[in-house]
Amino acid sequence: MRSARLRKLVPLGLVLCALVPNVSAAAPAALDDISSTMTADYLQRCQRNQDMCMAFTNRVLEVLTTAAQFQQRQIYKGCAPIPLDIVATGQLVKWILTYPQQATGYAADDIAKAAEVLWPCK
Repeated sequence: MRSARLRKLVPLGLVLCALVPNVSAAAPAALDDISSTMTADYLQRCQRNQDMCMAFTNRVLEVLTTAAQFQQRQIYKGCAPIPLDIVATGQLVKWILTYPQQATGYAADDIAKAAEVLWPCK
C-alpha cells in the first residue's frame, strides 16, 4: 500500500522525472520507493546516514512541491526551503519524532505534514 498523498502522484511523478532531469537525479530512490517507504524505515535511515536522510527528504519534497505547482495543492500545502540542509532536515525529523500521534505510517505523508507545520506558506 502506498501513502495516500503520493498514490495519486505516481503517474504524474513518472512524467515529471522524465521531463525534469534534476528531480530524477536528486536521489537514487525510485518514485515507488518514495510512496511506499514507511516512516519507521525512514527514521532508521536518518539515524544511520544523514546524507541519505537528507536526499530522501528533499526528493519527497521536490515531488510534492512539483505536484502542488500542477494544481494539486490538496496534496501538499507547505513551503519548505528546498533543498533542505542538514539542520532543516534534522528539524523535520525531530518534528516527526515529537508528534508520533500525527504520523500516518508513511514517510512521504509524515514528511509533508511536518514541512507544512514547520514551513507554512504565507
